[in-house]
Amino acid sequence: DILAQYAKEHFGNRNTADEKMAAEMLSFSEAAFTLTTGFNMTLAQKTMMGLFMQGKSAGLMAGGGKTGVYVLYHGLMKMAMGKSYSGVIFAENKGGVDNFVKRGFGEGSYRDLAAAFGLKLHDGIKLQEKHDTAKIGEVLNSSEDLLVLDYVTAAHINNQSVKEDPTLFAQIVLKKDTRIGTVDELHLLAIN
Repeated sequence: DILAQYAKEHFGNRNTADEKMAAEMLSFSEAAFTLTTGFNMTLAQKTMMGLFMQGKSAGLMAGGGKTGVYVLYHGLMKMAMGKSYSGVIFAENKGGVDNFVKRGFGEGSYRDLAAAFGLKLHDGIKLQEKHDTAKIGEVLNSSEDLLVLDYVTAAHINNQSVKEDPTLFAQIVLKKDTRIGTVDELHLLAIN
């Protein structure tokens, strides 16, 4: 993929980004969004991304394009952090996970958008259903992979790691200080 190759050549092998590099990465992310999906980012999406880059929480109305921004944010963090990056996206349920890992988006898909940054999306629910804890641990600590799972599955994985799987627990805590996590539909946790 041309976008992934460009990102790797221009932004790969970095562990930090200065202001100029951050601006270039933001420009790349907007271009990747447009080239992958056929859509231009809205002002609301750009604002959400800007708030994320400042370490703040943000959200958009239903249908406002949050899902694409979550994927872009993880892509930007991968470029900025290099090999130190690892990521997880928490979705509200299986449908939310499927939205990230299976659904088309414009002229492409969220998988295509992630691939522009050299990231591969993984369905954490499927991995848990297969009891593939080795793969879950591998994905959680990879700078090339992004785990997408729902809150309940995440809780089961954590409980299993503490109660019966010390290897998985060790994998979960390995990059805990640098793992980037985003939570889609956070309001569901707040109101339930």
